[in-house]
Amino acid sequence: MGGVSRSKLASFDLATGLLTSWSPSLTGTEILAIAVDGSNVYVGGTFTQIGGSRATTSPPSTPARPSPRRGTPRRGDREGDCDGRISDPGGRLFQRCGGSFASNIAALDLATGAATAWDPNASGTMYQNGTVYGIDVGPGGIYACGTFTSIGGQARPGIAQLDPSTGLATSFNPPLTGSTHTPYTYVYVMKRDGNAVYLAGEFVGPHGYFAAVDATTGAMLPWIWTPSV
Repeated sequence: MGGVSRSKLASFDLATGLLTSWSPSLTGTEILAIAVDGSNVYVGGTFTQIGGSRATTSPPSTPARPSPRRGTPRRGDREGDCDGRISDPGGRLFQRCGGSFASNIAALDLATGAATAWDPNASGTMYQNGTVYGIDVGPGGIYACGTFTSIGGQARPGIAQLDPSTGLATSFNPPLTGSTHTPYTYVYVMKRDGNAVYLAGEFVGPHGYFAAVDATTGAMLPWIWTPSV
């Protein structure tokens, strides 16, 4: 980038357009989401190392083997998404991060690019592989969407709100279920606007593959949009 090496994340000077020295170390497939709040830069996607070594979810107590890949790949289950992923005997999925483990979502220091201790640990299964597709910052917490089944220590299929201090999931839990095409809940697009969070993906809601939910409670809102294709 401009003759300077950057690994999927970069910062530019607003006045000159030149690269700054902000350069988090990253190894992985892709960065799909980014949001800034105060001194933190929240990033999501599919990565195996970011911001240097950081302690995250405790590794399995016994050596783990790479997770097998079976079935028909779907969006959110592409080749490369599970690069470096291992599973433990309990069925949990982890990704290696600088000698410890990463989980597809992290907070980076705005000044240094180093990873903070904030670690919601987005995880999933073979078909809901834990990828984070979207991040948004709200007054009540950090919203994340994707193809995960668990995040912030709670079962949250595809969408969650996370405490900005602890990374734990709040009570926000929209009632989404799998679509007619898949039993899994995928949320690919998310946008918060005031007290509403708008969602799009592969799920069944009152309005098909689109939904609007209360930004605090996660309850469905009376919003209907039926696009013509």
